[in-house]
Amino acid sequence: MSINERYSCAIVRDLLPLYIDGALSRESREYVEEHLKVCGGCGEIKAKICDSSIETAVVIEKEGVLSRFQKKERGRAWTAGAVISVILLIPVVITAIVAAAGGTDIGTVLVLAASMCLAAALSAVPLMSGKYRFSKTVALSAASVVLIELFVSLFFGGGPFYRIAVPTVFGISLAFLPFVMREISLPKMTAAVKGALVLIWDSVWLYLTVWATTGGDAYAFREGMTVGTLFLLLTWLIFAVTRLPKRIFGSLGRAGIIIFVIALWEKLAGHAASVMMGTGHELSGYQLIHWTMDAALNDKINSVIFIAAAVLGIILTLAGVAAKKRRG
Repeated sequence: MSINERYSCAIVRDLLPLYIDGALSRESREYVEEHLKVCGGCGEIKAKICDSSIETAVVIEKEGVLSRFQKKERGRAWTAGAVISVILLIPVVITAIVAAAGGTDIGTVLVLAASMCLAAALSAVPLMSGKYRFSKTVALSAASVVLIELFVSLFFGGGPFYRIAVPTVFGISLAFLPFVMREISLPKMTAAVKGALVLIWDSVWLYLTVWATTGGDAYAFREGMTVGTLFLLLTWLIFAVTRLPKRIFGSLGRAGIIIFVIALWEKLAGHAASVMMGTGHELSGYQLIHWTMDAALNDKINSVIFIAAAVLGIILTLAGVAAKKRRG
């Protein structure tokens, strides 16, 4: 191939994408076509570019079809959620009309409305929500339950509102908040930070629950705070162990440390409780394992369990560290 031929090929290959897209002038297009008639190499390149263009077009069309299908399905789901909401609203409207005519009181209407909100949160909201569907369902369901408790307390003598609402919020948070935090995406927030936020939130609501349920009984409040603090201490210790460097301890090593921590906590919890309560003796009920009414024998059995669990924890920890070292 002469220099002029190589020069022509270089020019034509630069022009091929524009030629395929139909973006060349008439003169340039004719030049490319004349060259393709005599140059098989440039013809092969043109064929490959055309094949690639077809594949790209197919991918774009596929994405468009999926997008239109998803949009159509979201529209149907939103319509179904709206229909469910309207159906749930009907008994509320009927009851409100009856209340206006003197057939019932406003409390019944409000409790029914809050109950229908709960039903909508569990049925319509998942259909109508796109992003953060689970989180929205949990949040609106919790709000509806608290509203029901508020209206029952105000109109039907259900007791102080805070005494039932605070434990409700704590229970819902304890069960669902970790999943909510996992679903939502917050900027610059790692799994460790989310875990710490969940523990802080649950710790606060645990103490609020103790305050709300003890009803002003000073001894019960102190006992509840003692038990709550001991269990929170164990929870935070386990969380701290899970944040230990995996490259050093490995999953096996961290499991061993957790077993040791639980064993040590179980052994010392009763003594710690007696100190925190200022009783000078172990409180019945703080020992997690009761094998017999014989306190001395019970203490010996607990000591055996503690030693066995501690040894197992140490073995697992050392095995995890050794395994990590072997892997480099």
